[in-house]
Amino acid sequence: MGKYSPLYNYLISLKINNWQTTFHEIESIINSSLPTSAYNYPAWWANQEYSTQCESWKKAGWAVANLNLFDKSVDFIKISEIKKVNEKIDKIKTSKNKELLEEIPDTPNAEVIKTYLDKWEKLENYNLQEKSLNLLFNNFCPQNIKIEDILLKVSALNDFYSTNIFDTYTVSKHILKCD
Repeated sequence: MGKYSPLYNYLISLKINNWQTTFHEIESIINSSLPTSAYNYPAWWANQEYSTQCESWKKAGWAVANLNLFDKSVDFIKISEIKKVNEKIDKIKTSKNKELLEEIPDTPNAEVIKTYLDKWEKLENYNLQEKSLNLLFNNFCPQNIKIEDILLKVSALNDFYSTNIFDTYTVSKHILKCD
């Protein structure tokens, strides 16, 4: 774990199930700056044990539950809590109680999709992001003939939807060749 051992020790000591924190607080705990990639790429925070930082929280029994690169904040949840929620979901799915079963459809249908789309439309941040993307794609950069326009669109999509495109320039070049 090396540099992130203090984070492991801190997480082990917590007596709560959810921890909301900032990048700055993590830097204080590890007594070092986080790398630039932690500030720019959601993949740095992925719950995959190929990285030393992830190893520190996974071995401590925690997982990243939510990440906000704009606010430079991250929420951790105890893995045991995730397992409890999954067990409850499994119990509900196998329950004889029709009312509970209706809450978790096996396959989406028009009504379920409409319900979630209605919820989506009421979320201010996503609504504004969609409007911004529409402006970008339809008004400011409607064609894919300049690499700068494509790079703007790829970068915006990558940020808004957390698509984990690590090399937006190469993707943009590929789109330019395709168009």
